Amino acid sequence: MANTSGLSIVPFQGAGSINRRKNTTTSAIDNVNVLSKNIDFSFCNYTNTEDIKNEVPRASPRKSKLPDMENKKASTKSVRLNNNKLCDVSCIKDTLEAHTVNPLEVEWIDLSFNELTNIDPMYKQYVLSTLPQLHCLDFSLITNADRITAATWNKIQNKGPKKQKPKDDED
Repeated sequence: MANTSGLSIVPFQGAGSINRRKNTTTSAIDNVNVLSKNIDFSFCNYTNTEDIKNEVPRASPRKSKLPDMENKKASTKSVRLNNNKLCDVSCIKDTLEAHTVNPLEVEWIDLSFNELTNIDPMYKQYVLSTLPQLHCLDFSLITNADRITAATWNKIQNKGPKKQKPKDDED
């Protein structure tokens, strides 16, 4: 008898004998929306986010072909806007709404290597009040204190004009 301890023998099954099942699950993404690992607008020489609203994202270098993205929105958590010539990101919310199924699901936006020359000292509160679902900003985790500060900042900024009290007529 041959010693076969530790040896596992599996009988050969030819290609014809493999039991293949058809995928019967339905996609959570419909014909209007596309599942995407990320939306990539990097290396396109965009100067502002307003221009990106009507553009089609780049194909991923890891995929041979991008699905037809014309008039479709992607379900994604990340957006790449890096290596452009962006000077202003004031329309970022509109851009996300134009390209994502749910902008509140976006957790990561890459704005590195752009031409953002003037960054308002309150920009962190602006970003967090606009995109409250972010987990990380500028390579730092978002804390509960950051969220509270952003919520307070948002209330102050969006307060609007003060209502004038009617003057009492005193004779």
